[in-house]
Amino acid sequence: ILDYWQKLGSFRKKHPAVGAGVHQMILNEPYVFSRSYKTENYSDTVVIGLPNQTGIEIKLDVSDIFGKEALLHDAFSNSDYEVKEGRVTIITNHSIFLLERIN
Repeated sequence: ILDYWQKLGSFRKKHPAVGAGVHQMILNEPYVFSRSYKTENYSDTVVIGLPNQTGIEIKLDVSDIFGKEALLHDAFSNSDYEVKEGRVTIITNHSIFLLERIN
């Protein structure tokens, strides 16, 4: 349980978008949303998913969030994903995923 909460806390600390960002729903089922925070000099966007089961593939259109090509990291499972043509497929290994852009 401690590891779970430490991962969530670290992600929130690293990404101001989690607490102060604008919420945009991507999917209703499973529940997936983005959080975006922007100022004149700073921009932060994350995608968070709360799938109700593990071992499934979730296909997301993230072109408005991360563009057509990007590398993403799931800070919860420590998995990496590639955005191709604005789409990414997540394989759920946990009840949550925390996607951030790899710079």
